[in-house]
Amino acid sequence: MSTDTPGEGQRGDAAATTSTRVGPGEEPLGGRAAPCTGGARTSGPPPPPPPPRPRVPADAQKRIRLVEFWSRQMMIPEWMTEPPATLATEWLVLARPEGVRCLVVSGAGWTVARKRSGALLARFRSGLPGGGRGADPAGGVGCILDCVFDQPRATFWVTDVLLWRGLEMEDCGADFRLFWVRSKEQEGLSTGLGPAPGGPSGAAPGVPGGGAGPRSPGGSPLTNNGPGGVEVEGDGRGVSVRAVPFWAADEAGVGEAYGSGALGYDRDGLLFVHRGMMYAGGGTPLALLWKDGASSRYFIETDAGGGVPRHQSTVLRLRMDGTVATEDDPPVVVARMPAAFMDAQRTGPGRPLGPEGRLLRFTVREGGITLVDGAPAGADLKLEGVGNQKRGRADSWSKIVFQHLARTRPLTIAAVLAAAGGEGGEGGMADG
Repeated sequence: MSTDTPGEGQRGDAAATTSTRVGPGEEPLGGRAAPCTGGARTSGPPPPPPPPRPRVPADAQKRIRLVEFWSRQMMIPEWMTEPPATLATEWLVLARPEGVRCLVVSGAGWTVARKRSGALLARFRSGLPGGGRGADPAGGVGCILDCVFDQPRATFWVTDVLLWRGLEMEDCGADFRLFWVRSKEQEGLSTGLGPAPGGPSGAAPGVPGGGAGPRSPGGSPLTNNGPGGVEVEGDGRGVSVRAVPFWAADEAGVGEAYGSGALGYDRDGLLFVHRGMMYAGGGTPLALLWKDGASSRYFIETDAGGGVPRHQSTVLRLRMDGTVATEDDPPVVVARMPAAFMDAQRTGPGRPLGPEGRLLRFTVREGGITLVDGAPAGADLKLEGVGNQKRGRADSWSKIVFQHLARTRPLTIAAVLAAAGGEGGEGGMADG
């Protein structure tokens, strides 16, 4: 797909022509438009009535509503393409753990972890408020934690807190929420935060009482028990809920988060959060992800086999007007599908790409992405097929730009450290 310069005053709105070929194993993009015959039917029996729609059981409807609800609750950081000018004075930095991001919710005697899509990840007993045996089965939610699940070490690493013992904390600043999590871990196992009883222990900077320790050679005590997610054997012995250390995002703090080797987990880049950031579902520019090849195994996104593909891949959402856009609010329009292609989708047999709103997968070809003042002015995209609908979200614009720069002109740790040292956020790209 090639794109032209967007119309005046429209951020990233680009006309495009699109190849309708698909990659191996993808759904076909299908079919010619059905001919328009018009007029009244003159012969043959009347068409049969459409079959009745299957009734969705009440319990299935409840699960669907739960998934939809929780998919909207998680805060989604943007990607750092340029350091903020106030990085050293107004931001904090966390060494983000490698794993599956999730919301951990305890109450009524159980602890449940849900992925970013809202789908169930785990259900187990824990020492968190209301999350284990002895809790009131009719009790409300005890706590809600934003975590990263480190399955090899059977540890949920806490990066934020939304609720604790009924105390709503979303409207508190990020510096207070992170301090709260750390203090609760320091209080000991009565809070449910800390090393699992009988589990491994170590030392993590800023978190007295130990880190997660080495990877368990026997694997995680969380076992895959089917499509509903994973459950803990017995009462969840061996599963830890731990606080992630954090530092002021000055030069010393960023250097410690980037270079410390005693974290107790595998680092997956750095997460920067503004001290005053309140927690709200959806994207926010007050939380920024950054990675390079030394701080993450997934600096450049890999394919299903773990290799780095030749072309950058991105997932965009198909819209009613034929444009494809990001998940930002408001969405950033990256390209426009050809009119003939959209007509085939609306009227062709089987509607091969499905309804508008479907997630589509593209690759960025040799022409790359053209940026003017940080907004898309053109992109060389190729449609590869239908994306994974279960992920629930298209990519953000900052992620697309970060991955593009990672392949061409990455933001280096030297530039981040310079900004953290008070030298400002300008000119932070490496030559290349």
